[in-house]
Amino acid sequence: MAILNAGDHGTVLGLDSGARWLRIAWSAGSLALIFGMMGILHVVSRVRPGEDVVPGGSRLLALDSLRGLAAFVVLLCHAQVFLDPVWTSGEARLGTWDRTPLEFLFRNTPLALVLDGPLMVHIFWVLSGLVLALPYLTRYSAEKLGRSMTKRYFRLMPLAFVATLAGFLLHTLNFTVTGPEYRFVLGQFDTLPETTALSEHGLGKGVVEALFLGSSYNPPLWTISLELVGSLVLFAILAGTATLRHRLLVWAALLVVFAFYTAHIFLVDFLLGLLLAEMMVRRNNRTARPHALSGGLAAWQSVLIFGMGIVLGSFSLWGWKPHSLFAPVFHPLLSPLAAACFVILAAFSRPVSRVLSHRLLVWLGERSFALYVVHVLVQHSVGFWMISVLVKAGLPNLPAIVTGMLACTALSLWLADCLTKHVDIPSQDLANSASRWLACGKFLQDRRSTPDPVEDDSRRAGTVAA
Repeated sequence: MAILNAGDHGTVLGLDSGARWLRIAWSAGSLALIFGMMGILHVVSRVRPGEDVVPGGSRLLALDSLRGLAAFVVLLCHAQVFLDPVWTSGEARLGTWDRTPLEFLFRNTPLALVLDGPLMVHIFWVLSGLVLALPYLTRYSAEKLGRSMTKRYFRLMPLAFVATLAGFLLHTLNFTVTGPEYRFVLGQFDTLPETTALSEHGLGKGVVEALFLGSSYNPPLWTISLELVGSLVLFAILAGTATLRHRLLVWAALLVVFAFYTAHIFLVDFLLGLLLAEMMVRRNNRTARPHALSGGLAAWQSVLIFGMGIVLGSFSLWGWKPHSLFAPVFHPLLSPLAAACFVILAAFSRPVSRVLSHRLLVWLGERSFALYVVHVLVQHSVGFWMISVLVKAGLPNLPAIVTGMLACTALSLWLADCLTKHVDIPSQDLANSASRWLACGKFLQDRRSTPDPVEDDSRRAGTVAA
């Protein structure tokens, strides 16, 4: 949304007259592609939109819920963009840790975890490593492992495709607001920043971004491409080592190797998830309860692990940078280790798993993938627009910001629910159909056959998606 100087910091929505028809064509094209993808998913889906899905008995509900909480924390982290003019004591103090008392509390104590979006991404990847590896450590099948590798892209792509083209549509219509534009409306900037030129956006680029999991039009999607790479690496490791007697030593060695390459630190998360899956399988073998949350952590162990997760996870956000006390090689490992602590609690602590199995948290977990990909689009369009309108109407900044944040959160949850039903759940059937077609050349063959152990173990996104 282009914010124009109207003398009183007003806002108007306008389209460049010279590019009006081009904008209309690109908008129509992006809408056609979005509904085309949804049509394909409708054709291949065994579950009709809006139909309730009964979860399988082997679902790890606590892990679903943990993913949902992590997605919600990412939403809160990105919502800080609304608070920037209020959160800090003026733009002159941006970039320092000596700010308002409230911000000091959230940035220099373990409360930083509440706004630690990057740590939540590490939790996503550790969970993915655990959930994807668990079926093959329980019962190894090279054939099904190969099919899981072929269908992983088709499992992740549809929702990212729809979210990317939705972001492209908003950019094409100028219905997005940048941070500087937003702060101009709230009186933080005296001059209007330059807006993005139309020539920098094209439908072709939007389609390429959508197909190849790009993030130009929806920034959080940068993690989805790494999710795909990490999943494929994990499957390759399983294919080469799952039957080895001393596979734990091989996995530990790979973890150490990846730990020295910061650019590939996300692979450490997947390997940590793999190690936790092995731990779960060994515990389940002793209790003869496959795929169950077998608990076993004593109360003091749970408290200790929770404390470790809080401290390690919040180190990187603390203003006085206590993580500088560690050798540089250990800096990137703090967040993966903290993420592993929280996953351990969800998987092995009975009290924690009971809390996370609450119906509301499970509902949130089932919609975590969709919530993750849609919330920034809502914040940078509807959220900024609503706050700008309220400020223009004379409402003070803080009440306007709080109102906008609450509205964005509610709208994001509703859209996540719709996308889960109409895109994310059907994408599981698209992935299965694509893998069968690649394996035997018969698309849509026997769509009602027994699902594979990975990803179809749950009919929802929370267990498996980014």
